[in-house]
Amino acid sequence: MFYQAPLTIDDKIDYYLISLEQDQRLGFFILPKQILIGRRILSTAQKEGKRMFCVYKN
Repeated sequence: MFYQAPLTIDDKIDYYLISLEQDQRLGFFILPKQILIGRRILSTAQKEGKRMFCVYKN
């Protein structure tokens, strides 16, 4: 068993790339760090971030 820590605002990453695959189809989401901070997905000193989240197409 392993421990998966949430990503933090201190990580040296500006954009996060999420790749998806279903059957023969591929897709990508490019998520800016500032959007993830605003949605409380990344950890801050005040609050722990999410360990997983859902992304839905528009």
